[in-house]
Amino acid sequence: MPRTYYTPQEAEDDFYDALEEGDLKRLLSVWTDSDDICCLLPMYPMVQGRKGIEDVFLHLFSQGQGVELSIAHLS
Repeated sequence: MPRTYYTPQEAEDDFYDALEEGDLKRLLSVWTDSDDICCLLPMYPMVQGRKGIEDVFLHLFSQGQGVELSIAHLS
C-alpha cells in the first residue's frame, strides 16, 4: 500500500533509497495505486500503469542487488 508523504522531497528521498537498495516493495510504495501513472527512465520507453512500472523495476532489480547511485539528500 502506498504511504503518505508530506513533501515531494520526502517521496523523492524514499524512492531513491529504495532504488539504491533494490527494495521493490518500498519503491512501489512511493507510487499511487493507480493505472494513471507513468515512469520515464533513461534508455527505456515510457512505462504506463502500476503493473508496467512494477515489471520494469523487477527487471532492473533482477540484474543485481539494486541500482548503483550516488545519492545526496537535500537538507
